[in-house]
Amino acid sequence: MSFPVPVEGPSLRILVALFPGFQLLDVAGPLDMFNILSGPPYNAPLRMSFAAETLDAVPTKLINTPNSTRHFDVHGATGQADVNASFNQRFAVDLTFADALADSQSWDLIFIPGGIGSRVFYEGTGTAANGGEPTLAVQPLLDFIRRVTSAGRVSLGFMTVCTGSDILARTGLLDGRRATTNMLRFEDVSTRSPRVKWCRGARWAKSDVEDGKTSGRAKEEGGGLEVWTSAGVSAGMDLALAFVAEKFGGVEVARDVARRSECEFLGVSPCVAFSLSSLLCASLFSALLLLGYYRAVVVAD
Repeated sequence: MSFPVPVEGPSLRILVALFPGFQLLDVAGPLDMFNILSGPPYNAPLRMSFAAETLDAVPTKLINTPNSTRHFDVHGATGQADVNASFNQRFAVDLTFADALADSQSWDLIFIPGGIGSRVFYEGTGTAANGGEPTLAVQPLLDFIRRVTSAGRVSLGFMTVCTGSDILARTGLLDGRRATTNMLRFEDVSTRSPRVKWCRGARWAKSDVEDGKTSGRAKEEGGGLEVWTSAGVSAGMDLALAFVAEKFGGVEVARDVARRSECEFLGVSPCVAFSLSSLLCASLFSALLLLGYYRAVVVAD
């Protein structure tokens, strides 16, 4: 039996930016593709750190505690008064956004997940005391993205999953670029950021350096960077595999990483991949309808 050889590819320093209420699979799915790539037999030279506003463990749920100095407007985001805090996961982080900005080395890729926390506001904001504008819970992340980009501390670009692209779009860094997002949130996200070239129905989208240049932005404004975005949740794994295919040895490497995860990578362009999967689902559904009709006719006869 032959084994793949270690891949040739860039040495990437990846920063995963977290916030309360992030979607777990947005992070775990793509990172497990990179986990496999970074281990035997490929041993890709990847390094990763987790960052958040503070060093506190970051919850996947919007949990308000009695000791919280700021409270999430859970009802405004979910329509419910509270969340099931008894079923929650917390991620430990390595550094704060301030630490990441002060780091002497640049970050190659900044990874931003989506989730309900991407669009929740803090209670008590939006009043005359703060100018009438409600404060997003991800505002510290928005500030970090703008500052780390303007400081020239991002060398390759950004990768977002699900409504992570909504977060990036709020900074203005997606203006004039191709991008996609969670299809269930597509209307809301695309309406909020109309200057983005939103790709409806795309499983994932890549906006390359040339695309950034044609947007008229300088590199310190994100113009010289790549931006990789995916549709909702599980689509992040397809995005990660597409990234692997481009940067680390081609489609066959990506397919092998997918095989080791028992998932599938089509190895085609994002819109075609989504269209094919949609076509297959539609064909299967039609076949089941026909089968049901046939069985009904047989039984009726």
